[in-house]
Amino acid sequence: MERGYIRLYRKIFDSGILQNPEILQFWLWLLLKASHKKHVVLVGTIPVTLQPGQLIFGRKTAASELKTTERKIRTRLGVLKKLKNVTIETTNRFSVVTIENWEAYQQSASKTTNRATNQRPANDQPAATNKNGKKGKKTSSLSEFKKRNPDAHIFSSDFSKWGTADDEKLAEYIYQKLKQKYPKTKKPKMGEWANHIRLMRTQDKHTHKEIQDVFLWAHTDDFWTVNILSPAKLRKQFGQLHTKMGSSIDSEHYYDPEQDAFNKAWEKQRGLPN
Repeated sequence: MERGYIRLYRKIFDSGILQNPEILQFWLWLLLKASHKKHVVLVGTIPVTLQPGQLIFGRKTAASELKTTERKIRTRLGVLKKLKNVTIETTNRFSVVTIENWEAYQQSASKTTNRATNQRPANDQPAATNKNGKKGKKTSSLSEFKKRNPDAHIFSSDFSKWGTADDEKLAEYIYQKLKQKYPKTKKPKMGEWANHIRLMRTQDKHTHKEIQDVFLWAHTDDFWTVNILSPAKLRKQFGQLHTKMGSSIDSEHYYDPEQDAFNKAWEKQRGLPN
């Protein structure tokens, strides 16, 4: 069955890869797995656009296919990163490996019939290029998104909604509190919840602590407790809720031991988030 081919550059003699059978095996596996053209793959329910020279990477899959251990795969990947053969972009859901200088060495034969064969491919574009629904403009690749938003920890497939690790943590906390009170509460899209919390911080200038306080206060009120069931609704009514709370907060009125532990954990790790 015709499945195409890859080019192997003679510089492989100089890199030391040829002298290490395990690294060579892993390197060839990456080259063969890398996409040769732009296409979309699904990672769970998330569409990811791979550019030429990129692949969705998982240590468990690599270890299984190469009949080795995940620890050895991690070591081999580290070697190739040091040699600048690959880069890797990792999210909380998946990783994208990019073969460096792919376009320079792995161009199609139809375009470069006289080029020498090669070994060290692709550019640093772990990508997921999607359209922004409203303006119809393409969003940037995953690597560009991460460069612009280095604190991004959770995000939507089109990068339009995102939040930091602390935004996600607070979103999860709010969900768990709602779940305790209303057991039938369905698991929300945490990326969207984290995004609303981020906007409350960055645009509305509220801290994580203030957001928690107002949410907890709302759930001591008979009216608001059935109306504030998401960060989006909390943000919409935040001003009114904060005013009703009053300028001085009586912490005993709505003190929550879990919230207190939650805040202390933050303070211990990195200080109370702003």
